[in-house]
Amino acid sequence: MGLTFIGISMFIIGTSPYLGLHKSSTTIMVGLIVLGAASPMVAIPLIPEALEGVENRDLNYDIENDVNKITSAYFTTMGGIGETIGPISSSLLIKYFGFEESQEIFGTFILIFTASYFFFCGHFSICKYEEQ
Repeated sequence: MGLTFIGISMFIIGTSPYLGLHKSSTTIMVGLIVLGAASPMVAIPLIPEALEGVENRDLNYDIENDVNKITSAYFTTMGGIGETIGPISSSLLIKYFGFEESQEIFGTFILIFTASYFFFCGHFSICKYEEQ
C-alpha cells in the first residue's frame, strides 16, 4: 500500500499532465505530503518482516544476536546504496527527460515494481515457503 502511494506521489510531484495536474507549488506540496506519509509505511516494517521470514524457516540461527545484526547491516547497507544511486539516477533522468517526465518514469517503475512484488512475493501460494 505504501509503495502504491509513493508511486502516485511521484506523478503528483511531477505535476503529470496525464492526471490533469497543473504546475503549482500547492500540487507539488500535496505530492510531497503523500510521499512523506507513505514512506514510513514501506520502511518501518522491513526489519521485522525480514526477521519473521527467518524465524518461519527455522534455519537454526540465533535470532537475538546473529539475525538481528545481519538484518540490520543489510538494511543499513541497502539504504546507503539507495541514497547514493537515487540522486545519481534522478539527475541523469532530469538531464535527459526533464523533471516532469523523470517523475513519471520513477512513478511508473515504482507502480510496476509494486504490482510484480505483490504477484510474486505477496499472498500467493506459489511464493510461500513450505517445509519438505
